[in-house]
Amino acid sequence: MKKYNQIFALLNKSGLHKQKDVLVLSYTGGRTESLREMTDSEYNSFLEYLKKEVVRGNPSDLEQIKKKRSKVLYYASRCGFDKGDKINWAKFNGWMLKYSVYKKPLSVYSTYQLDELISQFQSMYKKQTDEKSI
Repeated sequence: MKKYNQIFALLNKSGLHKQKDVLVLSYTGGRTESLREMTDSEYNSFLEYLKKEVVRGNPSDLEQIKKKRSKVLYYASRCGFDKGDKINWAKFNGWMLKYSVYKKPLSVYSTYQLDELISQFQSMYKKQTDEKSI
């Protein structure tokens, strides 16, 4: 039997409660936003993810997350995800869902996942600048 109160407690403790629907959507492969409609294996892997988020510390440290998101957006703009001086959000979000490390929106990435995403964008940027210098 699924214990939804445990999920909600972990979502609150980890600071991810506002992203519940997007997280559930991610864990169900886009099938549903509802905890009740999750399969047992989807539910259990989601539960494990939340437990790890709580153990890792405080992923809701907004200042740290904000800095890391800014770094991602900096590299995204350098890699062609911009329109003039603004990010092309449609292009960026589409890319995030299809190609990013965890294939989910930027707003749902936790602190440690943002580190991996930053590395991915740094690699893309480096590859792009290396190709231009040839």
